[in-house]
Amino acid sequence: MQTNADGAERERLLAILDFWHKIEFFIPYDLSSRIASGEGRTVFWLHAKTLEDDGVALSRPAIPEEKQITGFTLFLGVFSKSEIADIRRHFDSVAPDIAEYDDAERSDLDGDTCFSSLQLSPLGQPMFETFSVSTLPWALGRVRKSGLSSLSHEAFADSKRQLSELLQNFRAQRHLRSSSSEDTADQPIDAAEILTLHELLCDWAGFASKQEKPIAAVEIRYRDRVEKPELISLPSPPESSALDADHEEDESASAEDDIGILNSFFIEDIERAMIRVTHGDIPAPLRQYLTPLAREKRIDLYSEDGRRAIVRALHPGKLNRGRWLSEPHHAMSLMQQFAINSAIDDLSETGLFSVNGPPGTGKTTLLRDILADNIVRRARILASLKTARDAFDGAPRRVIFSDRGTASISALIPAVAGFEMVVASSNNAAVENISRDLPKRSSVSRTSSFQYLQTIAHKIACQKDNGVVVKLSDGDRPWGLIACALGNSRNRRAFKERFAFMEIAERPKPVWSGADKPQTIWEWLKGYKGPNFAEASAAFQAADKVVRNKIGEYARYADLHDEIALVSQDGFCREALEKVRAVAAELRHAQDRCEMVAAEMFRIREGLSPLKEEERLLDRSAPAWWERALSTDPARQHRHNVVANARRQLELRKALARCEHHLAKTHRPALEQALREHERAEQALRSQREIWSRQREEFDRLGEILDHPTVPGRLTDLETDRFQIDGLWHQDELASLRSALLEAALTLHEAWLADVGKKGGGFGGNIVAVNKLLSNNGPADGEHIALIWQSLFMIVPIVSTTFASFARQFRGLDTGSIGWVFIDEAGQAVPQAAVGALLRARRVMVIGDPQQIEPVFTLPSALITATSALSPHTAAGQYSPNRASVQMLADATNRYGTTVSGEEADGLWIGSPLRVHRRCIDPMFGLANQIAYQNKMVFGLEERRPAGDVSPFYGDSAWIDVRGRVSGKQAVPEQTGFIVDVLTATYRRDGALPDLYIISPFKEIKNSLRQALAHAAWIDPNGNMRSAPPRLSKWLKERIGTVHTFQGKEEDLVFMVLGADAAHSGAAAWAASKPNLLNVALTRAKRRFYMVGDHTLWETLPYFRETASALDTIQAAEFLARNELNW
Repeated sequence: MQTNADGAERERLLAILDFWHKIEFFIPYDLSSRIASGEGRTVFWLHAKTLEDDGVALSRPAIPEEKQITGFTLFLGVFSKSEIADIRRHFDSVAPDIAEYDDAERSDLDGDTCFSSLQLSPLGQPMFETFSVSTLPWALGRVRKSGLSSLSHEAFADSKRQLSELLQNFRAQRHLRSSSSEDTADQPIDAAEILTLHELLCDWAGFASKQEKPIAAVEIRYRDRVEKPELISLPSPPESSALDADHEEDESASAEDDIGILNSFFIEDIERAMIRVTHGDIPAPLRQYLTPLAREKRIDLYSEDGRRAIVRALHPGKLNRGRWLSEPHHAMSLMQQFAINSAIDDLSETGLFSVNGPPGTGKTTLLRDILADNIVRRARILASLKTARDAFDGAPRRVIFSDRGTASISALIPAVAGFEMVVASSNNAAVENISRDLPKRSSVSRTSSFQYLQTIAHKIACQKDNGVVVKLSDGDRPWGLIACALGNSRNRRAFKERFAFMEIAERPKPVWSGADKPQTIWEWLKGYKGPNFAEASAAFQAADKVVRNKIGEYARYADLHDEIALVSQDGFCREALEKVRAVAAELRHAQDRCEMVAAEMFRIREGLSPLKEEERLLDRSAPAWWERALSTDPARQHRHNVVANARRQLELRKALARCEHHLAKTHRPALEQALREHERAEQALRSQREIWSRQREEFDRLGEILDHPTVPGRLTDLETDRFQIDGLWHQDELASLRSALLEAALTLHEAWLADVGKKGGGFGGNIVAVNKLLSNNGPADGEHIALIWQSLFMIVPIVSTTFASFARQFRGLDTGSIGWVFIDEAGQAVPQAAVGALLRARRVMVIGDPQQIEPVFTLPSALITATSALSPHTAAGQYSPNRASVQMLADATNRYGTTVSGEEADGLWIGSPLRVHRRCIDPMFGLANQIAYQNKMVFGLEERRPAGDVSPFYGDSAWIDVRGRVSGKQAVPEQTGFIVDVLTATYRRDGALPDLYIISPFKEIKNSLRQALAHAAWIDPNGNMRSAPPRLSKWLKERIGTVHTFQGKEEDLVFMVLGADAAHSGAAAWAASKPNLLNVALTRAKRRFYMVGDHTLWETLPYFRETASALDTIQAAEFLARNELNW
């Protein structure tokens, strides 16, 4: 769903996107990481003087004799990332001290970058269609010349066209120089051409490095020889070659399109978003992301209104039908289930929903149930089809790919689309943890024997790139192909090869674990022996009905509970009782009125009786006629008395008539109506009492069936640990049924795949197309890309990628073409990283924690601040990558959440917080809860301080008071020495390096620790000196680092080495400026936490003072002695 925007709204949205676009111009390409030598590749450097003096050296790359070259990458224009920092002098603002430490510790300006990259063939021939350029040198040159405001998408597009023309001219010159050569083939690039290209790029960018650096680096890629070795080298430049004018024209025609962006992963998607906004055609998730929700629309979940919202959201009728295959007794916590239900409800069509997940609160557990529910929903569509092939929309169509190969693919009907699921993150470990852990048997119930495409999943997990098979442990062996880790091209190719190729040969003694041989998709299709599509559909529908009926019972129980459980019969019948009382009063009133009229009539009749008697007496005493004729006094008196009597009788008779009329026409009908109303009210009351009795009986009966679910009596009960931990409406039987429904759904997917995947089934070509796409061999017509991805998602429901690979992986997908994108560890992602996902997704769920590690940004704060100041819409810094994250922007759009302390005066709004922590014991849990979460987290483990120590047995958590003077920026040699003493003594005691993490706020301390341990004196338990323990370098890399590198990881023991001294208190103040660093360090430790630092210095600082109070202080020598480590 897309929305239109008016002019002012478009201006605001474009300002935000343009700000991010400008920032991305300055992102350096990480050449240092890219050219690190590894398996199958090596690197050599080219210096200007070397090329000028010995150009032939380029043709003598050194590789092992048993290898053959598969290609080269030429990185041109090497310069240091640190040159970006020089741009600060172009701005008036100077970053404050804290920002300087932020730049030093959070940013990444170490190492080298470059201007461009160019792929070369194994013979050294340049492949200009692979040419990519970095926007950084262009941006640096332009800012120095014209200022920040001169940077724009249009300006770079113009410069890019100029570069295309320059490259076209360069290629033309190459052809001219080689026109006299007898060999008409394209020639290898030579030294002079590399120097020319370098000069061309510097002139184009208006920037040249001031430092002495190589002008290029060359990466050589090689593999084992597959046949008789041949000499493979870059030959010397030939004298001439024939000019192929047609070839030149064909190449140059697409030169502009072929220039890729080397440095920024996000700039092209930001440009696409800007185009969408300009046209007023904005995908709903993106617009929501860029538009904070008005404060008055927020619902604080810790308030009374918030608790009502929680109860509404957790009605059993809203329970997700599909459930992960976890243990039946594992219940979702209250806020996990709230987040699931709210996300499914809010994102029924499209949109954005955020969840805040502090450490150990079950973010992945929450995601698994949403994944399961989506699979069940798609299975419901499949089960509604008469045949498996009814999932196709029309006849297969022939698709041509970029390698000129073809495949016949079938389009899927729209109804089965929209269930694609992608997990994305800026954290590599986060996405791999999800996509590689979900298929493992350890992720499902221990009693589960269910399998989904298990042999294919097993092959993908156990096979290496070279085809070698390794045995997996029982826990690591997959139960099903539920997810896969894609992302970069290497991962995609590896998946493709294991998925469809490199068959494993049958062997008398299997080299794999488990009974069944790992298979390719083709082998699985050929050997499928499960239920057919009709049988699987029927089984799924039966399972779906059972779950629907059972949930219906819970929903009915919940409704009955709301209606009658907390009220008496009279309370339930209150309105009916009040109605009876009201009509009874009206009846009495009507009766009173009738009685009053009757009494009045009686009075009148009583009054008439003496008058009639008087009339009779007057008749008897009437004067004689002559007296009447003479009008005597008696006669006149008699006549007067007769008239008066008649008059009084007439008046009374009229009054009686009026009473009789009112009685007949008004009061008696009113009485009769009141009697009828009273009878109806009594009947209604009897009916309500019967309803109450029946419902009470039904409630009690359902209670017996459902084992009397525990329901809060008051809204405030939701705050108790019991409801926070156990949630609402969990019952083991229902949990088992919902997991069984997921099994039935996956079985149906298997049966569908087996039916359509066989020869002539219509889907085999789709699988071929998937393999081509994963090999970067896309269809010539981009309209088929979405269909091919949908085909993969029909087999593998969940795919993961990093943000860095998102745009390339899903290139060609239009808006709304991915059903669900789940952004994990979103607190670590810079805000612009999510733009590509928000463009392509229908529904986006953002999960993270702004109280943990903030995004790593690569630019000086002064540059970011100056860029944000170019527009009033960004000047406040709310969209700046050094102040905001994907999580923070998504949270600002969520109506459900709460406010926590933050940099803003009125606090930070976080969306849908999870609260139950199930990782750390005290003191780690209590401290993290206190310093970062306002004591709102709930402890979810059995014991807060369980008895007994944990390996390597260092005793209770403590603050190890080690003081000294800083050597360098933050490192204190005495603290480094203490860690060396602990580890070397532990190795001598145990004969192995311990399983623990050593974390520091500062890069210098990390480097100091690694270097000191690499050169330490190691003695084994036998007293023998060793150069180093086995795999020490791997241990140092994986287990010693800055806090930023450990989010998403956990270990029983953690040491935090603080560094700093009184003369370097600024560094300590930076580390204590927010709770984030300490919070992450504390919550990596499940059982023990040891702080190593100057107690006197740090105990005065925010957050660390609470830690100093909670931990016992111990001296280094005492720590070593109590653990028998003082050899």
